[in-house]
Amino acid sequence: MFPMTSMKSNAPNHSKTVARGGFRQIGCLLALSLVLAGCDAASDAGSAATPAVDSEFLLAEVPADAVSISDAKQGLEAGGPVTVIARITAGEHDPFEAGKAMFLMKSDTTTTLDADAAAAHDGPGHNPDTCPFCKQKNNPTDSVAIVRFLDEEGKILPQDARKMLGVKKDQVVVVQGTGSVDPLGHLMIDASGLFIVR
Repeated sequence: MFPMTSMKSNAPNHSKTVARGGFRQIGCLLALSLVLAGCDAASDAGSAATPAVDSEFLLAEVPADAVSISDAKQGLEAGGPVTVIARITAGEHDPFEAGKAMFLMKSDTTTTLDADAAAAHDGPGHNPDTCPFCKQKNNPTDSVAIVRFLDEEGKILPQDARKMLGVKKDQVVVVQGTGSVDPLGHLMIDASGLFIVR
């Protein structure tokens, strides 16, 4: 009989090699998924921080010739150019109409670029008959304007003005466009540009 001796195989252990390779692949996949998830989160955060606005209507500078709503109506011919400064508001109501590029705005003593006119309203020699702010108070329709952004066919753009322009209630804005007066006495502005004052 041949004597029994311990014999060690020199063949490589493929099962261990395969296992180690499998763990490496799994680790790489996990790391890649974490990196991709981080990129997606960063992308989402960036898009949320900088909402898209339609810059086509946004003016780079505030027009110097902006007037109150009541002044804009004086001698206005239908379809004539207007540049108005006012506050986006409808009192207790929402000045915006959801899903449409339109809003209401109102002029008052806090929304004028004419510092002298605002000072005269509260100063000595104030005449309520000639004061544009008192006229607005006595006739509310004189201080209200309806602003619309239209498409090429003359229809109101089906986009919410808040999202399209980045505006919100109580902001003071300057609006350029063409104006007309509706049967109720409101100034209607078909806007071509807007500047957010504050």
